[in-house]
Amino acid sequence: MQSTSNIKNVDTNNVTYAPVRNQRLLTDDPQVKQTRKRLIGVIIVCLTLTIIGLARELFKSNYQAYKLDTNPNLYFGLTFIIILLYGFGIFVAYKYSIMGLRVYAGLNIIHLIYTVIATVVGIVMITQVKNDLNHTDGHDHDKTSTSMTSVMSFVVSAIAIGAIISVVISVFIIIFSFKLAKAIQAFNHQTPIEI
Repeated sequence: MQSTSNIKNVDTNNVTYAPVRNQRLLTDDPQVKQTRKRLIGVIIVCLTLTIIGLARELFKSNYQAYKLDTNPNLYFGLTFIIILLYGFGIFVAYKYSIMGLRVYAGLNIIHLIYTVIATVVGIVMITQVKNDLNHTDGHDHDKTSTSMTSVMSFVVSAIAIGAIISVVISVFIIIFSFKLAKAIQAFNHQTPIEI
């Protein structure tokens, strides 16, 4: 047994307790809440459209008729990567992860660059085919050649409009991701951490 002389007295008179009701929560901050809601909304819209596009390709009744000389596995692989990207964005937004939001914004910057490059290459290739159709050496500039040129012009316009919409949405996602990370960081610096 120990003697009572070895036990030291602890002074508990100087301990202060902070009331819990005065602490602000991250989920109650209006700037964080609004930016998070916008970011998740844009991501969910993009994810929904991506899944609808994937389902359309999977359940297309006459898949071979629409298939050009492209590998369908490439399309499905890229679509799966995009779905994972949007899923990651929703996850880090729900977890209020500053580093995760910055990584997600960086990945979206890479996606944005890829989209712009792929669009430019696609438009250049289609325009080249259209120019080749217009400058054939034969005398077959009839209705078929004119209709193919019209279809090519429509395809180029559709690709350009789709790319512009994709770029604008990607820019919104990047802005909202960085803005939410900054708002969370500002909130963490203004709220003292209680131990």
